[in-house]
Amino acid sequence: MPKQVTRMLLILFFFASACSPNLTDQVDPEAITITPSATWLIEATHTSQRQTETETSIPRTSTAIPITPTPSLELNTQLGGSIGPIYSLSWSPDGRVLASAGFGQVNLWDQAEQPITLLGHDSYVWAVEWSPDGSLIASGGQDGGIFIWDGVNQTLLERMGDLWVYSVSWSPAGDRIAAGTSQGMVQVWEIASGELLLQLKPVAMAEAISLDWSPDGRLIAEGLLNGDILLWEAESGRLDETISGYTNRRSDVNGLTWSPSGGELATAHQDGVIRVWDASSRELLVEMTGHKGWARGIAWSPSGNLLATTGSDGRVIIWQMHSGKQLAEFTKSKYPMWSVDWSQGDALLATGNGVYNRQSVDGQLFILLPPDYP
Repeated sequence: MPKQVTRMLLILFFFASACSPNLTDQVDPEAITITPSATWLIEATHTSQRQTETETSIPRTSTAIPITPTPSLELNTQLGGSIGPIYSLSWSPDGRVLASAGFGQVNLWDQAEQPITLLGHDSYVWAVEWSPDGSLIASGGQDGGIFIWDGVNQTLLERMGDLWVYSVSWSPAGDRIAAGTSQGMVQVWEIASGELLLQLKPVAMAEAISLDWSPDGRLIAEGLLNGDILLWEAESGRLDETISGYTNRRSDVNGLTWSPSGGELATAHQDGVIRVWDASSRELLVEMTGHKGWARGIAWSPSGNLLATTGSDGRVIIWQMHSGKQLAEFTKSKYPMWSVDWSQGDALLATGNGVYNRQSVDGQLFILLPPDYP
């Protein structure tokens, strides 16, 4: 064989050897990372980079990981016509009439598409709540003071105070109303006399953005913009407990509510976490994460088995309390969901959305049918 041909064959042989894959460079099957996708079945595959007739072939494998989707809440009714965001809403005790907040108005819905509108406010209404006996409605907002309405005749009975009001809560007996104000203090008013009975002043000057009176009437829970949770003795006005320092993240207490038994206190926070506290020990029982962005609306079901929450992601989430499991959700809102409340007997779930402090965008009400859960 001529020397030039021999030299050319040697060069081609060494070039081919250098370009062929080394067995030690193959992918380790145990090092594969499965990245979740939007589908219900996630498939991970691996194929050998080099297979010859003399090698043991590495077959293509498939591992199916089932992901159980969160059931959707069924939409019963969608209602429009509320001016501005629906920061607050409240079912009447008999579950027949829904009161909702708007800009300069409180709307009463009784299954009709057009509400009865109570006029008297001249700015955003941040809080609305029916009295325990269903005879009165309390509301408060940026125009200052608490408005007391006749729930039957739909007339304004009284206006008490002049501070911005972010939250209201009735005493279980219905004889007093508490208001969380822009100055951080809680004001307690007597309904019959219109007298200011207590002014509960926290050390930190932060807005009292959430409020709830305990079912036994003994304590008033207050949530502050700085993340502190305060428990006040309702009769004496003494500060019973301050819960703080539970997270390093911003954690405005956007919403809070006692369980129907009074054994737990649930809170919704700016960091999107739902926290449940033991009412006796004041210890944190569980943290539930599911909202993307802040959480705000929060309400126990009357049975006490479920908790509903809303947030800036436009979602409504229902949680099972004994497990902390997310049971169902509603994701049809394109705007933040601000408020949520259950009707009597866990029959209906109402929630309201809207754009923050934009009266030009009408808020929407969604009446949902929650599934039956033990």
